[in-house]
Amino acid sequence: MQKEFQELFDRIDAMFNAKILPKLKTMLKGASTNLMNLTNLLVRKSILKENLYNYSDDERDDFYLPEEKIFQESEKDRVIYDRLKASIYAFDNLSNALPSDSYSVSLKFIENTKKILSYFAFNNFLSGSASLNTRTLKDMCDRVLASKDQIIKKVVQDNLKLLADNYNKLNSMTDEIIRFKKDEYKYLIRFKIFPFLSDKFFSEKNMDDNPALYIKKASDYIVSSGSNIPVYKNWLLDAFKSCYTKSAQEEYDRIKAVFLTDEHKKDARAIIHSPREKLVVIIDKITKTGYILEKINLILEQNIKMGHEREKGFIEMLINTFKKAIQSGNEEDFFQLEYINPANKNIENDTININEFILSIKKKIVLYKSIEDINSNTREKIKRGSEESLYKFVEDTYFELLLIKERIIGIDAEIKIRVPKKIRPKLKEIRELIDQLDEALKVIGQDRRKYVIEQENYFGKGKK
Repeated sequence: MQKEFQELFDRIDAMFNAKILPKLKTMLKGASTNLMNLTNLLVRKSILKENLYNYSDDERDDFYLPEEKIFQESEKDRVIYDRLKASIYAFDNLSNALPSDSYSVSLKFIENTKKILSYFAFNNFLSGSASLNTRTLKDMCDRVLASKDQIIKKVVQDNLKLLADNYNKLNSMTDEIIRFKKDEYKYLIRFKIFPFLSDKFFSEKNMDDNPALYIKKASDYIVSSGSNIPVYKNWLLDAFKSCYTKSAQEEYDRIKAVFLTDEHKKDARAIIHSPREKLVVIIDKITKTGYILEKINLILEQNIKMGHEREKGFIEMLINTFKKAIQSGNEEDFFQLEYINPANKNIENDTININEFILSIKKKIVLYKSIEDINSNTREKIKRGSEESLYKFVEDTYFELLLIKERIIGIDAEIKIRVPKKIRPKLKEIRELIDQLDEALKVIGQDRRKYVIEQENYFGKGKK
C-alpha cells in the first residue's frame, strides 16, 4: 500500500498548501503587526522605553529571541522593549522562511514557532502565565487599562484580543502541521524501517517490556541503515506501536478520516448549513441594520437642520456669508472627528462632509433593502455568489458598519457641542438606536467569528 499512502499524503499536502500555509503566513505577519502596534502604544504611554542604541539584532536574517532571564526592576522597561522588538523580527523571519509546501516545513521551523508563542504567551495572557516575559508585560498593560484614558484603554484591549486570536490560531495551525508531519514519519517507519528489523530483539513484547532500550536499538539501526530518515525519539515509540497494532489499511483509513473527512463522509450539519448558507444568514442579519440606520439617519438630518436654523448673531452671520463667498462648501457641513478605526485599531482623525456621509448611509439602506427583496437582481447575485465573494462582502460590510457607528457617535457629539445649550434639549437623542446598532453588530461579529473558527476546524479535520 506504499503507493496509496504516498498519493494520500500528496492530497493532504495539496490541501495544506492551498489552505493552511497561506493562513499561517498571514497570521505570522499579523502577529508581527499587532505586536508592533502594542509596543508603540506602550512606548507612547512611557510604559516602555525605546532603546535607540541597540542595533545588534535589527539586521538579523535568522530566528533569534533573547534569553528570558531575570532583570533588574529599574531596567525592565528597556528589557521588555528589546524582547518585544526581537519577537517582531522573529515573527517576520518565520513568515519569510515559511516554505510553500508542507513537506518542506521542518521540525526546527515548528519548534521556533512554538518557542515564540510561549515567549510572550498572549493566548494565556489573562489567565496569569508563569512566564517572566508574559507576566511582566501583563503588569505593564494593566497600568494602561487602569488609566482614565478610555480611548487608549480601548485600543490596548482590542490589541490584546487580536494578539490572543493570532496566538491561538497559530498554535492550532502549528499543531495541525505537527500532526501531519508525525503521520508522515510513521509512514516512513512502517514501510522503510519496520520490515527490515531482522534482529530477534525487535518484538512487540520487548518494546512493551523495555521501551527505552527498544528505541535506542531502533535509533541505532535507522542511523546505520543509510535510509536518510531522521531519528525523532519522541515519535519513534508511537510509530513502532502503530506497526504492531494496526494494519496498513487501518492506518490509511485513520489518516484519511483525520485529514480528508469531506472526501468520504458527509457531514449532515454541512448539508443543512453549508458555509455559503451560513454566510447568507450573516448577510441577512447585516441587512436588518438598515432599519436602524434609517432611523439614525433621520434623526441626524433633523438635528443638523435644527443646528443650521438656530438664531445666529450678526457677527456669526457676517462671517458665514464671507466664507460662503470664498468657498463652495459651508464649513458647518464638515466635522472633525477622532475615533478608533475598527479595521486596524488605530486612533484616527478625519474630516467628514456630513452631507456625503448621510448620502452614503442612504445608499447602504437602499442596498440592504434590495438584498432583502427576494425578487431583486441583487438578491439573486447574493444567492449565486461564491463562498469567497460572500465572505469578502461580510468582512468589508462588517468593518464598514463598525466605522459608520464610530463616526455617527462622533458626529452626534459634535452636533451637541456646536449648538447653544438652550437648543440642546430640543435635539433628538440617538443613544438608544446606537445601542441597538451596537448589539446587532456584536451578533454579526460573533457569527462571523464562529464561521471562521468552524471553517478552520473543518479544514483541520480535512475540509475559512
